[in-house]
Amino acid sequence: MTLYSMNNMPYSALGGVMTGDLNERTKLNSYRFVSVNIAQFIVGGFTLPLVAKFAVGHDRAHGWQMTMTLWAVVCLVLFVVTFLTTKERIKPVVEVKSTPKQDFVDLLKNHPWIALVCYTVFHFGMLSYRGGAHYNYYHHYADKSAMFDFVAAMGLTTPDLAAQPGILDWLGYIVHGTRDTIANSNVADVFNSIVNMAGFATTIVVIMLSAGLSGKYGKRTVALVGFSLSALAAFAMYLLPPTAVGAWWPCRSWAPWSTPRPLR
Repeated sequence: MTLYSMNNMPYSALGGVMTGDLNERTKLNSYRFVSVNIAQFIVGGFTLPLVAKFAVGHDRAHGWQMTMTLWAVVCLVLFVVTFLTTKERIKPVVEVKSTPKQDFVDLLKNHPWIALVCYTVFHFGMLSYRGGAHYNYYHHYADKSAMFDFVAAMGLTTPDLAAQPGILDWLGYIVHGTRDTIANSNVADVFNSIVNMAGFATTIVVIMLSAGLSGKYGKRTVALVGFSLSALAAFAMYLLPPTAVGAWWPCRSWAPWSTPRPLR
């Protein structure tokens, strides 16, 4: 997370030194947020099937290690591309020189900044808890037979235990076995990933709509409604039985409304 912060802070500020036009900055941020969620769509949709695939013949820790190594290599390549293809055109003007101590004291007097810090801590805490809870929810609480029936209706199952030709099986998206032999299968991984992709797809749509919604109703209203919808979706999952496969979809789709959007 330290390395992530070291990289992400200058990356997030990059738009501010690429152009001085506020409209262009807004467009850059919009493209960035949409692209981020496309990446999350891919990672959220393929991580668990790949973990299950790489874990075959090994333990699940090996599956996680191989999958995260794959994402790390892709991530490194994309960051290098970003570094080589962007240019800083705006040089910051330093009007007043101050010490780091004075800068920190000034920050503590900045009430909007304090509110943003509280929001960020709460939001990322919520994302962490929700992400961990969803994994355990699908793998240890949800009924695997119900998930198998859903995945089978999408044509993502086969009774043959041997590897099948095609990219879906290579990516770990095919559940091998039958309804009676799914206890140790990857059905929870596949179903969880499909639900994740539905959520991220909704997030992308929300980001595209957020500028218009904030312009019409205001940023504060959009944020409050977004958190309210997300909270309702989270509480609704407490009321669902283990076999309520169809009801999990709207709950997961409402959740992205609390995701930060480029409203600035």
